[in-house]
Amino acid sequence: ISFDGDEAGIVVLGRALLDNGFRDGYGIWFPIFFAYPNWNPDVGVYVHLLASSMFGVSVTVARVTAVALSVPAPFAIAAALKWGFNARGWWLAPYVLSALPIWFHLSRSAYDSATWVAFFACAVAAYYRYRYRDPAWALQFVGASLLTFYSNAVAHLFAVLLIGAVFVIDWRYHREHWRAWRVPAGLGTIGLLPLLTFLTKNPEY
Repeated sequence: ISFDGDEAGIVVLGRALLDNGFRDGYGIWFPIFFAYPNWNPDVGVYVHLLASSMFGVSVTVARVTAVALSVPAPFAIAAALKWGFNARGWWLAPYVLSALPIWFHLSRSAYDSATWVAFFACAVAAYYRYRYRDPAWALQFVGASLLTFYSNAVAHLFAVLLIGAVFVIDWRYHREHWRAWRVPAGLGTIGLLPLLTFLTKNPEY
């Protein structure tokens, strides 16, 4: 019915990056943290920047981009149910999720809420694939967890709790398949650099 300021903000941030040579007010190149509304991480800004550069700045483009970012969520939940629980009704997950009013609203609005939930669902699905099917999926798990962490300030908690929980619960399995973690561990280490770089400029975050 209306286009909220927070929806417009993510597009404006992307356009501002383009105008400032992909540097923020601290001089950080390709930043992930943005002073809107209160130092919020949002990798989705770059997706909105790409979309607005290709198709123009409009409500329609902003919301369609948000829809595209949220598309993986129902499929990831279905995959998690199949890989992790062998649930016979795994294929119902997209229908159940799409029937939730809050998801219907957020996944069709240009907020970042649906984006981080989609990344989180992908992280959970990737972990179940790693744990019960293929240890090589540790890389996808780390990648999706990093995307979750850097997609919203609230998502920090969920990403850290997920990583902490699976390492405590399944530490024996990780020890048996430690070779599968060589590349993911490197990605995770590199993935901390945007946070550390930001903290050097804004230690009170």
